[in-house]
Amino acid sequence: MTTPEPGGPGVFIGHGPLTPEQRASLLALTVQLKAKGYQVLLDIDEPGRMAGTDYRQVLHERLRDCEACILLFTTAGIKDSHWLPIEGGILENRRRTEPEFIAITIFAGAATPDDLAAEGRWTPLQLANLERLTFEDPNLLADLDRHLDVLLLRRLAYEKPLVAVLRNDFREITLADARPVLESLGHPVDGLPRRDLPLRLSLNFLQVRDVDRLGDAVLNLAPFKAEAAKKAFHMCLPFAWLDDGIARALKTAHSSQPGVRAAATRTASDITCGMLVARTASWPPWPTLVVADYEGDDPPQDLLGAARREMADYYSPGEAVSDDELRREIETDPCVLVVPGPLPDLDVVAPLRETFPAATLLFTATSKDDVRRMGYHPFVVYLETLPPQDDEDTMLRRRRKVLRYIDRIQKIGEAG
Repeated sequence: MTTPEPGGPGVFIGHGPLTPEQRASLLALTVQLKAKGYQVLLDIDEPGRMAGTDYRQVLHERLRDCEACILLFTTAGIKDSHWLPIEGGILENRRRTEPEFIAITIFAGAATPDDLAAEGRWTPLQLANLERLTFEDPNLLADLDRHLDVLLLRRLAYEKPLVAVLRNDFREITLADARPVLESLGHPVDGLPRRDLPLRLSLNFLQVRDVDRLGDAVLNLAPFKAEAAKKAFHMCLPFAWLDDGIARALKTAHSSQPGVRAAATRTASDITCGMLVARTASWPPWPTLVVADYEGDDPPQDLLGAARREMADYYSPGEAVSDDELRREIETDPCVLVVPGPLPDLDVVAPLRETFPAATLLFTATSKDDVRRMGYHPFVVYLETLPPQDDEDTMLRRRRKVLRYIDRIQKIGEAG
């Protein structure tokens, strides 16, 4: 057996006797599939000649562990192979018990599906309904990748906690309802198995990097699933509008030592601030608490008091809570405290930083020059990659329009 590459989804390829040319082509195909990120589990030796190897045990292990199975049929393999029927039996069992398991047949040379039907030993394996490809087709690699790429998407989904949330919301959507949504996102639905539709939708929503395209997709989804459309829009808009630089910068600020966790941005929008925090891709999102109306006779204590009230309302609504309890909450459940501009003097912020050192501060309506001029630059991370003001205004207008449309749809549904 070939040694699988670590990390990628496992694809088992079973075959019978091959000509030297077919063997060379199969090995070349294996290299191409590995380059795309798959682990290829391939028998490159005649099983009967694998001295010292319990081939049946190895075979069962590989077929048990793989996420997809490809059976390559030649005329000789259909008539004479002892191992292909065993592989086909295991494959059929996994297909019946695991709806997401992928099984594909490839026919090489003169072999056809009719040859399987003519050999009675293949009838119980019910291979007729599998995807059928042709080994000599110049588009074979592209066709295989089209059927297998969902394995890479599933693996990617494990790394993205947001995907599980969206996938659950999309679990009952039909192919007909999904068609205009996927087309809006630039991904046609044709050929997509129904079982993989929620995953494909989720990843495509998260991967779109255009606000208008995301808005169109959400508007196409809203008539069928209004609440899921609104949730997807809120979750995915930060990714469509903001680049990775924002996420890295804010994570850098949060990963600093307690007491010096701070970032600054030029925006004055509370909505945009929430999106900046959401762009870090943490799930659930960090709470974004706006500390406003702290002007008074004692600004340092007024700011601390306003922050304390915001955190208490979030972490222990309606209950009395001590600073020690709030500090413990923040250490295990991070929060971002938004301090509206203009940027206060350092001594105004000092009590807040000392009392709640684990909180990440986000100063708004602030320029990079302000940060340096007022002495914040040693510890404040400036979010420089925020799009220009005109782009932000356009995004916020688009956001209001999409959400207003979804609200109208929901009200019509409730009235009906």
